[in-house]
Amino acid sequence: MGLSGSTLRESSGISPMPSSTASIIAEKAARIIIQGQDVTFEKGPMGWIATGWQQGLPVARKPVSDALVVSTLQRFPEDAISMTF
Repeated sequence: MGLSGSTLRESSGISPMPSSTASIIAEKAARIIIQGQDVTFEKGPMGWIATGWQQGLPVARKPVSDALVVSTLQRFPEDAISMTF
């Protein structure tokens, strides 16, 4: 799924999200969308599921750890993240 390398926002000088904020979001949110990325995270009864998207259709789903969600969120500025609770 498309989450490798640094983002354009990081290279343009916009600060990524602090780890404390990312941890709180991962703990409280039920669904996380990162604007401009082709992945969403949804929390289910067994933990987080990452879904990869292409042209508006889901193409891959896999379980991911809380730590991966937090580390992914840390790479993006807060205004790129939308979530539901």
